[in-house]
Amino acid sequence: MNNMDANAQASRGHWRRGNFLTRRTPWVRHALGAALVGCFVQPAASQQQIVHRVVSADSGWQANGNRLLRGMQIRETDLMSADTAGDLILECSPQNELRLYSCAKGACKKVSVCSTSGQANPGVVERPIGKLMWSLTSLLTREPRQPVLAAARAGGDPNDAVLRLDAPRVHLGPALTRVLEGRYCFLLGGLPSSSTSPATVTLDWDRAVDSEGVSQATGVAPGLYSFQKGTPMGGSCQADADGTTAWVLIAGSDGFASLDTIWKEQSAIAADLERSGASRSAVATVRHAALAALAERITRR
Repeated sequence: MNNMDANAQASRGHWRRGNFLTRRTPWVRHALGAALVGCFVQPAASQQQIVHRVVSADSGWQANGNRLLRGMQIRETDLMSADTAGDLILECSPQNELRLYSCAKGACKKVSVCSTSGQANPGVVERPIGKLMWSLTSLLTREPRQPVLAAARAGGDPNDAVLRLDAPRVHLGPALTRVLEGRYCFLLGGLPSSSTSPATVTLDWDRAVDSEGVSQATGVAPGLYSFQKGTPMGGSCQADADGTTAWVLIAGSDGFASLDTIWKEQSAIAADLERSGASRSAVATVRHAALAALAERITRR
């Protein structure tokens, strides 16, 4: 055998030995394939960003040039800003913590989203909202768009409240703390909104005579309602044109006490925000979110 034949034979033997594992043992091929795939998949997973949600945003707030609206998703790498004074509430994942951002003077720039670094945002007061019992899904179902609130009136719009139903009578007093004495009608519209006409109840309101404000409410069932004050007009109810609509959760006598206790705890959180100078829309959002969550308890019964 000459040298060329010997070298060729050695080369073929080396090829067979080097490829024995890959040709004769499939599990090796699978392991190598998995390792290669992992090298490409893992970096992609590490680049996934946490997505947060907008719960409430006054008109000046935006991110990347787009106005922020309720229900919108926002990434941790986005930069927010506010060109006018106002508040923003975010649901920060993954803990689903509610966080309030207040831009007191406008011109707030490069505000970080749900930052955990503790770095301050110039011109912005940022604070977590207390232990609010709430669900963004429940709020979006009943109020998908953030309402534009009219200016508060000293004379008396109704307020958000939990009301007791002793069928067929409902106790309206807790929702009338700001309403002056007089004869009124009230429109009760189911939430989520439907094509069904609102129920109407009337009351000669005099807290010195009946602080509970008991009124006949035939056909009204437990649940969450919009609550709007109006004037009785020949058998119909003429809603106040410049009035603000409240939310009321009507609960049967058997469940009223527990729901009312929780509501008082939750409304105290909203009252604390109001005292700290939070905007009316931010405070209303916190109240509505709590009532929407409480309404789920009635729905599940």
